[in-house]
Amino acid sequence: MFCPRPETAAMEIRRVLAPGGRFAAAVWDEPAKNPFFTAMGRLVQQFVSAPPPDPEAPGLFRLAPPGELERVLRAGGFTDVTIESMPVAFEYGSPEEYWDVQRELAAPLKAAAATLSADETAKLRAAVLDMAAGYRDGEVVRFPAQPLIAFGTR
Repeated sequence: MFCPRPETAAMEIRRVLAPGGRFAAAVWDEPAKNPFFTAMGRLVQQFVSAPPPDPEAPGLFRLAPPGELERVLRAGGFTDVTIESMPVAFEYGSPEEYWDVQRELAAPLKAAAATLSADETAKLRAAVLDMAAGYRDGEVVRFPAQPLIAFGTR
């Protein structure tokens, strides 16, 4: 999903596998199935304008459209291609913990916080805490995410 030319990457992976060798990869499914990534992005867009991502540029959801991951692997020469969905969840002890971790790790949030005033950053933080509270599941905050797991044979 982060390769400039995923078909070329698939061909190279296949090339270095032994005959009959198997390959597995994980990429993120469609944005609607990944609130862990998209919920924060929607909030940040309310505070900082950014152009929409190019769907063909490297990125989290580049191989997410239905059939795209399989197409790329088959274009790379793989056979017996299987794609499975595997829902997961990312858990945090509180909305505040989510904010703290994401502020350090999430590139869009880091970039926004670097350009916003202290007052705007406080408003963004309040919005993030409110959004994260909506994902509270008992004692934890649980964000769903869904990777696609792909298998193929050389």
